[in-house]
Formats: sequence, C-alpha cells, structure tokens
Amino acid sequence: MATDVVYLGDERLAGESADFILDPEEVARGVRAVESYLESLKPGDGRRSAEDALQTLALLFTDGVCDAREFPWQQVKAYHGAAALNILKLEGTPARLESLRFNRDPSRKYRQVPTVYAAKHVQKLRNSLRRVVRECHKLGFLSDEEFGEAVQFPKADGKVSTRGRILSASEFRALTSACTVDTTPQGSRDSLIMSLGYQGGLLVNEILALAVTDMKYDNRRGQVTVYVKGTKDSRGRTVPLQNGALIALEDWLEARGSSPGALLCPVRKNGKVEIRRLTATAVRQHCAKRAEEAGVAPFSPNDLRRSAVSARTKGRAKRVAAAQEAGDELRASALFAAEGEAPPRVGSGAVHFPYQTRKQELL
Repeated sequence: MATDVVYLGDERLAGESADFILDPEEVARGVRAVESYLESLKPGDGRRSAEDALQTLALLFTDGVCDAREFPWQQVKAYHGAAALNILKLEGTPARLESLRFNRDPSRKYRQVPTVYAAKHVQKLRNSLRRVVRECHKLGFLSDEEFGEAVQFPKADGKVSTRGRILSASEFRALTSACTVDTTPQGSRDSLIMSLGYQGGLLVNEILALAVTDMKYDNRRGQVTVYVKGTKDSRGRTVPLQNGALIALEDWLEARGSSPGALLCPVRKNGKVEIRRLTATAVRQHCAKRAEEAGVAPFSPNDLRRSAVSARTKGRAKRVAAAQEAGDELRASALFAAEGEAPPRVGSGAVHFPYQTRKQELL
C-alpha cells in the first residue's frame, strides 16, 4: 500500500516567527527600559555591574547581534529566560560570551574568564533580567498579563487547563533546549517525543504505538524515517526525521539499545531503560516537567500535533511573504561558532534565540 510522505523538519521551522523583532520602535522601547532601570541605581559599581549583566544577556539572547542598548527587552518571555539560564550554567559559556564582546569591540582588552559562571553570578544576571522587564511593565510596554508571563516560570498543576493550545516555534525550541540540557536518557527521549509531535505531527497515541522496527533508513532519499501505522479509517504515513529529531533518536537508541519492542520506554531512577511502552499519563507528566524547566506555559501532548497542523495550514507562501515584509532575518551563529568570527550588526529584521539541539554543541 502506498504511504503519504510528510516533510516537517527545520524547513518548516525556518518560516516560523522569530524570537525577537528588531524594528526601530521596538528597539527604542528597549533602550528606554534600560536607561530607566540604570538611572534607578546609584552611580558606581552597582550601576556598572547591572549594565554589564544586561550586556551579557543581550549578547546571549541574540548570539552577538545586539548589545544591551540595541535589544527589545519587552519581548523577552519566560522560556527565553529559562533557556538562557540553562546556557549560562554550562561550561565554556563565559569564554564564548567574552569572545562576542571582543568581536563587537576589537579595541576592548580581552579578559580572562572562569570556565563556568558561579551560581551567585547567574543569580545576579537573573535578577537584572527581572528588573529590566519590570521596568518595561512600569513604562507601559507590557500589560500585567504579559509581565507575569515574562518573569514568572509557570508551573503545571491540576488546576491549570492545558488543552487546545498552539505552541510557537520559540516555545518548541525552548522545550528541546531544556531536554538537551538533561544528559540522562530521559532528556533524549523527551526531546524525541517533542520532535515527533511538533515536527512530525504525531498524536500521542501514535507516538506511544511506535516500535523500534518502525524506524527505517530510506536508501532512495538518504533519510531515516518513522512509519506511523494507520487506522481502519486512514492509511499509514511515513515521516522523515531531520536534524534535532534524528539526533535525539540516535542518543535515545544509544541508551535504550536495539532490543525489539516499544521505541519510547520508561527509565528507572538508576538510568536503566525498561523495554515496555510509556503510558499517556507518563507522557503528560514529562511534558509538564519540561514545560516548567523551559518556562513554557502548560500544554498537553496533543497540542504538539495541533501546533504542527496549525503551522501547515498557514501556508509556506504566507510565512515567507510576512518575513520579507518584516525585513531581512538575521541568523547569527556567533555564540558557539569559531572564535574571531564577527557577528552581524543589528538592523531592522528578526533574530532567533540560539537554542541548542545537542549538548555537545555547547562545549
């Protein structure tokens, strides 16, 4: 029987909305917020320390495209902050950020930095972020609801409805970033679940029904694919795995092994994988856990599929036209690129936060 082939890899994500829009009006608001925040501090070391913290965060959020006075702080969401804090705790991040500073200003004296930021320094950066976002709220750039979403990490509990929500591309990248920071088998497994739902458009029952034998290598296309079994009312379909999903699959199979049976399995506290199917309840719990870690509002597993369908129905042509109207999109990769590579300068356009798809890329 013929199967439908669905392509939902990074090509689709490329047309999604960016994390930060750098039009002049938005940037001007960010400048006002920074100046207002710094003016509220006494001149001296405290003000210089706060400005340095904002500089660090702006470089991190935009991969070196913006400094503290070129960044639209009112556009920061909780999941941006959560992902940034995860990156700040990684070994090697201080050196990469110092390289970005030097690339922007070659006359600046290169400083020796620690291998990893101390917990106290990360907390200082977090506090500075909250303060400047609070200043955006005081200036009227954020509503009460937007301010709460920007500085409070939402917690999924039984009182919060998680149905019927569309996740943005930024939220998806934040979720997979939270998964990759987790170096245990659960991290790669949960990243694969997110990718199969959001990029592959699989429902939770389809994800749970997958077996190792449903993973195939397509010689003709040179791709790894997953075969999703159909029901009596629909035929099966083949979904190619690309980039992040493929990396998560490789990492998960390394931990799981090649034993026949369910693809996605529970993991014991000692890290041992049990070869049996996950339950829908367990997947909901894992999604809630990753949402809290990433600072993303609660969602249900099937919202991943709902988001994939929503993105498809918008039409690629409409997304491309909107991107062209907004201006050229800046896609910097300086934070984890080779040292000495100069980042693009800020201008009218859009920037993606440098979420990582694999922990090794951060080292």
